[in-house]
Amino acid sequence: MSMKSLLLMLVLYASLCTLHAQEAPFNNAEEVPVPCLQESFDTEDAVAAWGVGKSTDRRESAMLAIQDAIAIIAQRFHINSTAIEPYANQWCRTTSINANNECVTYVSIHVPKTIIYNAISVGK
Repeated sequence: MSMKSLLLMLVLYASLCTLHAQEAPFNNAEEVPVPCLQESFDTEDAVAAWGVGKSTDRRESAMLAIQDAIAIIAQRFHINSTAIEPYANQWCRTTSINANNECVTYVSIHVPKTIIYNAISVGK
């Protein structure tokens, strides 16, 4: 069999597969809610972020989640996270236990925009 005929057979086979393919039905009821995600959007007065932390210790898990959210805001505005950390307000926190018996904490934090703008101007 020549290379051209083999290629032609592959193209025809792919065409047949495409013709007979059916799209799987999508069921919105199967969507999984992400904890604290709704509270992690910027507001008129504050910048918000969502973070997650995982540890065998519940407190450490929460601390890691908060640090994650603060780091996201710091990266977003190219500022040092220590400049905004004292002003981070926690709006939501949910903790659950995963299959490995670890605490997984989800948080959303808000930092006032005035603090962000001050940190940006100090960094220049």
